[in-house]
Amino acid sequence: MVQQIKEQAFCMSDPTVHDATPEQLDEDFCQKLASVQNILLSYVISLVRDVDTARDITQETNLALWRKRRSYSPAESFNSWALRFAHLQTLAALKSRRRDRLAFDQELMGQLASEAADVYGDLEDRVLKLRECLSRLPRHQHDIVLLRYHNESQLTAEVSPGANTIDFELTSS
Repeated sequence: MVQQIKEQAFCMSDPTVHDATPEQLDEDFCQKLASVQNILLSYVISLVRDVDTARDITQETNLALWRKRRSYSPAESFNSWALRFAHLQTLAALKSRRRDRLAFDQELMGQLASEAADVYGDLEDRVLKLRECLSRLPRHQHDIVLLRYHNESQLTAEVSPGANTIDFELTSS
């Protein structure tokens, strides 16, 4: 009964999911979950400083998110919602690892988590704004920026012959 009420509230809060089947809701959730994987992993790494541990915690976070998927409201930022789960999973993992030499206290973990959530919480919006800015650049500059952050070695062969540095090429136009 409680589950039905939660599902109805979930559907009513977003008119696009009102007529959605449970399979469609699960598919939409999976797409959102897949899109946030890099953010979750980066967030957890920033807290535990160990990639293997962070991967384990991220997997636990994914399980927790899946189990609680019906409690997610589309009116809420999915990134923020998922990051709260990652924070709780990280705290649980660190609590169980207290025997390790380095363990942060709860207060410090709270501060780190808050700062990381600020950074990663609006990442999606910042990426959209960056893409919009890049789309306004002339094609040549757009390509240089992409090459700079994807393949710098290829860049030197493609910029104009008079440009000695990437900075010169990016600021000269």
